[in-house]
Amino acid sequence: MVNVNKYMQLSITSANQCLFFLVCISLYLSIESNNNLIQIGCICLVLIFCNVLYFYCSDGQKIIEEYDELRRCLAECSWVDKPQWFKKMLLTMMIRSTAPFHIKPFGLYIVNLENFVNVLKASYSYFNLIRTLK
Repeated sequence: MVNVNKYMQLSITSANQCLFFLVCISLYLSIESNNNLIQIGCICLVLIFCNVLYFYCSDGQKIIEEYDELRRCLAECSWVDKPQWFKKMLLTMMIRSTAPFHIKPFGLYIVNLENFVNVLKASYSYFNLIRTLK
């Protein structure tokens, strides 16, 4: 897991920040523009940016859910009539599975659907801030 966080943290964090900024600016331009074509284009961009953000956040959520499923399967595994090496291996796997398994770039946030919602909330908050400062 350390390798995934180490090698993916810069790209995931950059994508998260860029998509946040792009959603905010596209929302602002779609509201403030007088040209209908620009408004439609900006709304389409918001939808595209939200889809990209959703795809990588949902993948992070799937990783978490699959790891939880693995943990559940290990707990339900029949071990009573198995050899000693199997019991030791199962115990090792169960101990290891107690540590959380998720993508957490730079230790700032966990990439999951909650992150998706938080980015959209922050984009909308900054969008409202820009509109009130205008």
